[in-house]
Amino acid sequence: MTPAAIPDPLHSAVAAVGRDLEGLRRRLGDVESGFADLARTVEQLAAGRVAAEPKAPRRLTSWLGLSDGSDVASTERAVVVLTDLVGWVDSIFREFPDAAAVLPECWVCHPEIVEELLWLRQSWAWAYHGPSASAVLVGDWHDRARPGVVRRIRDGAAACAFENHAAAKPSRRTRAASSDTESIRSVATSWTATTAAHAWGGPG
Repeated sequence: MTPAAIPDPLHSAVAAVGRDLEGLRRRLGDVESGFADLARTVEQLAAGRVAAEPKAPRRLTSWLGLSDGSDVASTERAVVVLTDLVGWVDSIFREFPDAAAVLPECWVCHPEIVEELLWLRQSWAWAYHGPSASAVLVGDWHDRARPGVVRRIRDGAAACAFENHAAAKPSRRTRAASSDTESIRSVATSWTATTAAHAWGGPG
């Protein structure tokens, strides 16, 4: 039977179904296009989020945890850490009168002071030079972090001197005594032996 022989009511119904199918096809095409646009938007948002999130800071240095129990801290590493810290203390920390007044000449022989100054030095670097450096972080360093370290040093060891320590015997008793290379290596060697003997495995 040819299309011309189909009764009019049936022919009209078939034509209507055809039109409906064509409309559905177009709408499905729109839906597919919408899903494609949505997928691209999600990808862009994800990429933007990754780009916006700051990278995790590198593992910070701890003098008290210099040995992690699996890779025992070497004397040379301790020397490098302490030498760098001494340079920062002499060029930055001591420039503040309240800090210079309380920091004992033998501070390198005090693990708790070295630990305090290490995190203070690292927070200073993060505030001034880190990827999130800002005036807010700098202000917090000056208003809260540095005065807190100064206070704890004053309360704990401000009156100490090299004569009280067998590990370090500097050749001079001056402001730069703690920078004496022989003293730094002596302290680093002694501390490395201590941390190796009491190595902590770190957080689980």
